[in-house]
Amino acid sequence: VVTLTTPPLLCAGARLLKHTLGQRYGIWSMDLPPGAEVAAGMLEDDALLTRLLRAVNSAGYRGADFVVDLGRHMKRRLVRQGVAPERLHTIPVWNKKDEVYPVAPEDNPLLDELGLHDKFVVMYSGNAGLVHRFEEVCAAMRRLKDHPEIHFLFVGGGPRREEITAFAGQHGLDNVQYLDYFPREQLHQSLSIADVHLMTLRRRAAGVSVPGKLYGIMAAGRPVVMVGPRASDSADTIAENDVGCVVDPSDFADSGAAAGRLADTLRALCEGETDGRAMGRRGREAFLDTYEQHVACEQWARLINQHSSRSPSVSYA
Repeated sequence: VVTLTTPPLLCAGARLLKHTLGQRYGIWSMDLPPGAEVAAGMLEDDALLTRLLRAVNSAGYRGADFVVDLGRHMKRRLVRQGVAPERLHTIPVWNKKDEVYPVAPEDNPLLDELGLHDKFVVMYSGNAGLVHRFEEVCAAMRRLKDHPEIHFLFVGGGPRREEITAFAGQHGLDNVQYLDYFPREQLHQSLSIADVHLMTLRRRAAGVSVPGKLYGIMAAGRPVVMVGPRASDSADTIAENDVGCVVDPSDFADSGAAAGRLADTLRALCEGETDGRAMGRRGREAFLDTYEQHVACEQWARLINQHSSRSPSVSYA
């Protein structure tokens, strides 16, 4: 049995089955409850409920035959929770190479529909959630409002959407647009609208939440600028594969200075001072090598076979 982390406490139920029936189990740790809820401000770190949830989940993790984490920062947190290092295995979230792939501007009908052929599109695609930060992004949008080419395009939803659209309206930002999700079958076209993608993460979410959007960005062959902690699994992936830039607000005296760096970074990409196309090509190559569905599922098959006492073995074709 392999449990997920949503809904919470599934791993505790799996540990009970192991204790009563001898059922072996593993955990696919997509996040670390209740750490994600704490990072989102939904729970206080020292609240009784938080401590109880943490104790129950930690017990479930410690009893697992294996745990699949999403990177070394998440792995470090799990070790601190008492999970034996030898039971931890890193396998990334994946995308399908034939579902998300680069689409050239001249072949992308969405650019025509949106009238963005003459713009340098900075896209945030996906959930604008409570563990994401947008202070620097909004300030950068304001700093770049008079740039003739740079256009910010948000696609998706989430609890922060209203805040972002309200900021754009309050400051009269004509360089900002917010759209609903495109249909899944247009994902390759949607992600390829961008000249560069944005992703963000709050510091307290590092090692707790690993945004899967990064792998879609890489699959689409586009560069990424992350606003968030340099000490995080997403930032590691960006740096190790040289597929974008990281603006860590903690490197600056205040949020305004970080927003200035973000604006300068986007301007440099737009004006060709930074080679975003080369970053995008490296991203697609790294995606095919490491983050594509077939590659990741082969790792899963080997791991399950290693811990299974039954035959025939699991395979992924």
